[in-house]
Amino acid sequence: MAYNQDDVVDIRMEMGRQVMDYEQVIENIIEQGKRDIDTRAETALRILVRYGQIDGSHHKLWVIDQAVRALAGVYYDELISAYRNDSPANDLEDGDDIYEWNEGIPP
Repeated sequence: MAYNQDDVVDIRMEMGRQVMDYEQVIENIIEQGKRDIDTRAETALRILVRYGQIDGSHHKLWVIDQAVRALAGVYYDELISAYRNDSPANDLEDGDDIYEWNEGIPP
């Protein structure tokens, strides 16, 4: 059975869990970081262009992680935590975490 975002929010509210989803964290990052977003975007773009074409999915995961770190700044840990908590399986299947964040391996 597929769940949409509204289902996940409804399920959490029924369970009494106040979990911030990753979309909310992203909005907070944007709102809090408008001052330096150009610098963070430039850093992420440089990482993506320099390393993004290296073969190997494990290296591409690292590139994605590094770009997210550059863009999220001090909110990286909060963003990844929210991403992991957004899995419907966390609420419905004995807490199995199907949305795992992989930091990859540097090239």
